[in-house]
Amino acid sequence: MLVLIIILLQCQFSRCLLSTAVKLRPIDAKTWINDNVRVLEPSVKRERNPFGILVPLLGKGCDVTVDWDDPHKGAAELATKCFERNAADGEVVAVLVEALGQFRNLTVEEGITATSFKARIVATRGSIGIKCPRWHYDHVPVRHIQALVGPGCDYVVSENGVDRSVLNQADECETERINRHVVDTTVADVRRGREGEAVVLRGMTGCDRPAVHKSPELPWWQGRILMTLDIM
Repeated sequence: MLVLIIILLQCQFSRCLLSTAVKLRPIDAKTWINDNVRVLEPSVKRERNPFGILVPLLGKGCDVTVDWDDPHKGAAELATKCFERNAADGEVVAVLVEALGQFRNLTVEEGITATSFKARIVATRGSIGIKCPRWHYDHVPVRHIQALVGPGCDYVVSENGVDRSVLNQADECETERINRHVVDTTVADVRRGREGEAVVLRGMTGCDRPAVHKSPELPWWQGRILMTLDIM
């Protein structure tokens, strides 16, 4: 009963957040914030978040991965796996096609050779199931991180207040202490991705100073559905 109440509250909360239509910048805008962080926003205005129908996945702990080379086929497979039914012609797929296509085009723009990609959608609630609670950088050329429901990742856009000397080295049990040491939030320019907004981060194999980021700290009741796109 408690789980059902939480899910209903999450649905209502998501509808409230998404009821206001906002005109967003074109997704192909040159939006590199610095050398290793780029923000991509949806290309069209939507009255509601089409991924609101994914909220029930929060109670199931959904974790779906799809390998793809064609954005349309990859999006259709993602949707079908998430919904456990054929959802290949809905608005959700249209948004996924846009995201996957934009990521593939970005790799071409960046001169990255890639023939296949990986998409992953993970549903979590609160701190349970959070994959990356500690400040870190990724061992990839570039990664697309997009919150379909809930807040996106936390990331820093300057070196002020950032100590890279212990990044990706500390024991996981020291997460809270290391986070305070790596990023001084009283000084650093820390930003958080918005719902529906994609944050593209260059990793260790893509630049000299890879983007520093982590999963956000959330109250126990708040749900989050995240999609990441990577090069295979």
